[in-house]
Amino acid sequence: MLFKVASDANRVEEMLELCVQEGIGLPEEAVAAIFDDCVKRSDKDLALRVEARIRDSNGGAIPSVAIDPLLKVFIADCDP
Repeated sequence: MLFKVASDANRVEEMLELCVQEGIGLPEEAVAAIFDDCVKRSDKDLALRVEARIRDSNGGAIPSVAIDPLLKVFIADCDP
């Protein structure tokens, strides 16, 4: 929910950095919301940073709820 509000305020990246600085983990729903925001803003770089962070903290796995929005980021990046 917090990242959806941050998305509406164009502050996802700022909220993510705050979570990283404070050592706050990202729930699955937050990861999905971040990827949804990346699709909306065509921000593949942020999506890749979040993906790497999630994979590092989850033994290489991505939460199943976040797979669809992550794929949408990559598809949007390839769509001319």
